[in-house]
Amino acid sequence: MGDAVAHNSLFGRLSARELERPAGLLDRLDRIVIRHGGRVYLAKDSSLSAWAIPEMYPDLTRFQEIQQKHDPNHRFSSSLARRLNLLGST
Repeated sequence: MGDAVAHNSLFGRLSARELERPAGLLDRLDRIVIRHGGRVYLAKDSSLSAWAIPEMYPDLTRFQEIQQKHDPNHRFSSSLARRLNLLGST
């Protein structure tokens, strides 16, 4: 792609490298969502990074406290919960 640059009013300038690396582009999209007070619908998510969860879900700590109280051994877990660290430290 060389030095080609795409331009979009929402994303601004996207370099060829960003266009070739979907993870970087997805992180950028997540930052836009956070900046505008949005959240990702977790049941449909397959790409969100754990760093974004506390930003999108400010009550995460409270959820983790309740979850730890009622399921200290994390028997009710999922790959999504582990990937996004939804259950906190064990």
